[in-house]
Amino acid sequence: MSVDFTYHRYEALLRFIREELGRPIVPLRDEPADPAFVILRHDIDYSIVKARRLAEIEHTQGARATVFVLLTSEYYNLLMPENLGAVRDIAAMGHEIGLHYDTTALHGHPPGRQAGEVARLARLLEEAAGVPVTSVAQHNPSLTPVRLTMAGYRDAYDRRFCKDIAYLSDSRRLFGAPDVHRFFREHPRSQFLVHPLWYHDRELTRRESFDAIRTANDRLVSERIDAMNALMEEDERRLRARESAAGN
Repeated sequence: MSVDFTYHRYEALLRFIREELGRPIVPLRDEPADPAFVILRHDIDYSIVKARRLAEIEHTQGARATVFVLLTSEYYNLLMPENLGAVRDIAAMGHEIGLHYDTTALHGHPPGRQAGEVARLARLLEEAAGVPVTSVAQHNPSLTPVRLTMAGYRDAYDRRFCKDIAYLSDSRRLFGAPDVHRFFREHPRSQFLVHPLWYHDRELTRRESFDAIRTANDRLVSERIDAMNALMEEDERRLRARESAAGN
């Protein structure tokens, strides 16, 4: 069966890994001693709400993942009620919440203090999500020479998760293997990085996937602006009514 970027095919892939290959699918925090397993991870660069959709699919298939949340994203705010609720929903399903950190956002900090700043962000995420945060993953590591050592945290890019076991990613909407099923057959232990951005009810192109995020964000902003404008117009009507009554 081919693998595309639809929820249906993703669910089928999880079933293949768990049922046909008999592999547990686990988050980083639960790295098993089993001779065969898949560590599943999501980097949330654009939408926590879309991450919840994948988390729901995984939950129905008995799979759990580490969901890395970016506190410095230009596309979402963790503290917005719908995003914070989504993160807590994901954690309630048994998934791990981890910190996705961007070293380009730390350029104002001396190199010796950058790891401390990442640890501070992890504590902020821990407090907001209401769950322990013990795993981290760098954002766009191929685009920066900065590499931090985070004592006390599991690092998704640590050698034991990327070199000692196999590694597969769908970054840039391109699987890092020509045959995904064959990859899992041939590699009993692996880390699998999946970006929720790419997955939809029907397969979309890369551009369409980005446009879907933009459309959803634009719709949300428009709804809030319309609601705020309606409140202001109502306030103005009440003010004018009081002025008119006072004038009479």
